[in-house]
Amino acid sequence: MLFNYLKLSFRLLTRNPFFTFINVFGAELLQVARIILDSMLKQVIIASIIGIPVAYYIVQEYLEKFSERINLELWHYLVPVVILVVIMFITISSVLWKAARANPVDSLRYE
Repeated sequence: MLFNYLKLSFRLLTRNPFFTFINVFGAELLQVARIILDSMLKQVIIASIIGIPVAYYIVQEYLEKFSERINLELWHYLVPVVILVVIMFITISSVLWKAARANPVDSLRYE
């Protein structure tokens, strides 16, 4: 989670003039959020598509060693993904809120 926050903060810092530029010309906060969320959500979806079957296989191999077995349902794997997406949205919202409240002049002054 901390890595995700730092990565997003770095992305906003390096692209801050771009976001400031489109914000000055009338882009709303939701449009800027969509630009950021598209790439982050794609990464989470791809990681989930790869990670869930791998985790299922590894857990099944591990659980075969025990005499008492339990059945793992699909929701055991989907709930952590949903929690991750919620944390990602909260993180992006907090970083976007900081970027939206920043003065555009301060960002464009050094360009």
